[in-house]
Amino acid sequence: MYISNHELKEIKKLFYKRIGQASHGLMYSIGQIIGEDIASQLEEYNFFQKARERLKEKGILEDIVFKEEEAEVRGSMEVDDKANGKTCSILEGILVALYENYKGKKLYCEETECESKGDNRCIFQIKEEII
Repeated sequence: MYISNHELKEIKKLFYKRIGQASHGLMYSIGQIIGEDIASQLEEYNFFQKARERLKEKGILEDIVFKEEEAEVRGSMEVDDKANGKTCSILEGILVALYENYKGKKLYCEETECESKGDNRCIFQIKEEII
């Protein structure tokens, strides 16, 4: 199934309008499902290189650099130049699922820079899960 950037933005707008900030958690969880599916298809050898290829093939992003505790993304499918803040909650979920699968422990992902806010790229910090 393919979903266009426009359709995704409209769906997210609907969720935010109907359930407000709680939709961030819902989008994050949707991303985790997508990320877990991608991770299940990858082998440990060249895990992040293969994940990069899959994310690009799916049109989720234009490019990504995976680092130990951070991911740098350009061209996220969730970027919205009309937004007032960070918009990549689905991608946060995708990335946390990929890192959790690779590292074998619960983690948390937080977007700290976003192209939607005018930053040059989206930056995601990968942290130990906060309880």
